[in-house]
Amino acid sequence: KIVIDNVERIITPSNGEKIDLINDYQCIESKISVINRGISPLIQYKKRCINRESVIKLICIGTIKKQKNTKMTLELLQQLMKSNFKFELHLVATIQDKQYYEEFCKLVENKGLSEYVKYHVSIPQEELAELLDEMDINISMSSWETFGRGIFEGASAGLPTIVFDTLKTIRELSCNNEGFYFAYSLSEMSEMIIRLIQDIDKYQEMSAALSVISRKFSYKNEQNLLIQSIFSLGE
Repeated sequence: KIVIDNVERIITPSNGEKIDLINDYQCIESKISVINRGISPLIQYKKRCINRESVIKLICIGTIKKQKNTKMTLELLQQLMKSNFKFELHLVATIQDKQYYEEFCKLVENKGLSEYVKYHVSIPQEELAELLDEMDINISMSSWETFGRGIFEGASAGLPTIVFDTLKTIRELSCNNEGFYFAYSLSEMSEMIIRLIQDIDKYQEMSAALSVISRKFSYKNEQNLLIQSIFSLGE
């Protein structure tokens, strides 16, 4: 609170976090600039198609901790495996909660899912870009985000993206982009994934709609807005 009161400008990645700063810390609104984070130019948009005869690769990008609900990805995977399709879950993450991570790994073993869960811990952007190129569907179990960089990284690569309806920030930042699907429950998320595999036209429509995301959340846009915000301090 002392720091917030004594700085001239606060940069935040979303209106959601701006509102939190005002409500929780009584921050003066005029101090706050909302500047969306940029996505690495290494991550390139590609209009996708899906091969239902192959293993369907799901990617979940985000920190492994309770807030991200990482354990819930295993429930989703188990639901999906009841279908006639084959699945792999790829987790791209940094580990902020070591105990939660260890509990997650134990769950993977106990549920007999070790063959189907792939870990990519703290990988560089070059490797992430290559991995995204091989994926089919982008998911997140997170219940709250200030921005959701991992979600937008997957979307920027053209991957149809399925998240929970509680992520109001994602809905706002994506401008209700049709490449995103907001599920009310885990079962609805599972049903939508199956639908995308069965309905190739719907899958391709969602992927095509995401072409604007990489342009909107570019490093260049972030850089230009930061420069403008800094120069405006003297006005």
